[in-house]
Amino acid sequence: MKFAIIIPTYNRAQILPRAIRSVLDQDYMDWVLYIVNDGSADETESAIAPFLSDSRIRYLSSPVNCGKLYSLNVALDRIEADGIDWFTWMDDDDQLVNGCLETVRKEVERHSGFGMFLFSTVDTDGRSLARMEISGPANYLREKLLRKSVAGETHEFVAVRFLNGSRLNAPSTGAQKFWFGELSLSTGAVFCDTPTKIKEFLDDGITTKMRRQSWRKKIEHRLRIDMYLIRHWPGIIRRHPWSLASYQVWIKAIFRAVGRGLRLRLGIIRIT
Repeated sequence: MKFAIIIPTYNRAQILPRAIRSVLDQDYMDWVLYIVNDGSADETESAIAPFLSDSRIRYLSSPVNCGKLYSLNVALDRIEADGIDWFTWMDDDDQLVNGCLETVRKEVERHSGFGMFLFSTVDTDGRSLARMEISGPANYLREKLLRKSVAGETHEFVAVRFLNGSRLNAPSTGAQKFWFGELSLSTGAVFCDTPTKIKEFLDDGITTKMRRQSWRKKIEHRLRIDMYLIRHWPGIIRRHPWSLASYQVWIKAIFRAVGRGLRLRLGIIRIT
């Protein structure tokens, strides 16, 4: 069972080695690490160079900054071509928990036949960043997108055989959960309340920047995601016409978009 870990990075030369070392420190050794340098203007290449003697580490580089989703798709192209079994990704300020890959391997063998596993995450103080009210196999769309019985920062592992050329084409990384939801209709999903990743929210990180935006910018961002979902999801429904949760996700996005549009028009500050 071979794992691929993707790390897209941009101007994080000082902390990127920490993320790389967290992969090197794994007890489970059958992995490949894809580092995608998204047009960094700092010393990222020099920071990566000492690690490239390990044949399991692959370095991909873009001459210009194209964004996180572009970097992930570049790595996914390579992963499908390289015969990898499972993939995940982490930000350059994240770390894998010790024993992460061994934990995932055990869960995959325990729930054979499923192609998506979601684990919890913790912050640097060990506090959980995910809430999972369920455990084991469950409907991803219903539990994560509709009921919200799974919320917060989760860490996904997906079987490469279920990709079939599918790529992230959303307007922002905030919509990646809908891509996982689309994949889950073919793969099935298993929820495991065991932390496999440490997340740190640094001042220059995308999540922290989003939190500092004005209420109007936040609503506009979420409305763009809603509109993407409204346009994109009918194709999912056509491919999976018997999935009631697919219809519910689409209808919920329509109501949410109407509500957010009205809040923008009327200047209502409350955000849901």
